[in-house]
Amino acid sequence: MFQVGVEEFASSQAAVILVGYYPGQDPNELIAFLRETFPDLPAVQNDRLYPIPTIDTEAGIRIIDGLEAIAHAIHPEAFQ
Repeated sequence: MFQVGVEEFASSQAAVILVGYYPGQDPNELIAFLRETFPDLPAVQNDRLYPIPTIDTEAGIRIIDGLEAIAHAIHPEAFQ
């Protein structure tokens, strides 16, 4: 697992943030936290925060769903 510190994340200038969430978690709460805590990030300012169910990113046939959701989040213009 890859982890970064809060300071590094805050200075990342992320254009897109994929918000992984587990079954039973409310991704809207996680997104609200990001909006409140990191309002200066370009992804927050441009509303490019995308919830991705973690179950769709685990090894198995559902990974295709996760990869498609990630592709839509990063390059929505490719799906128009």
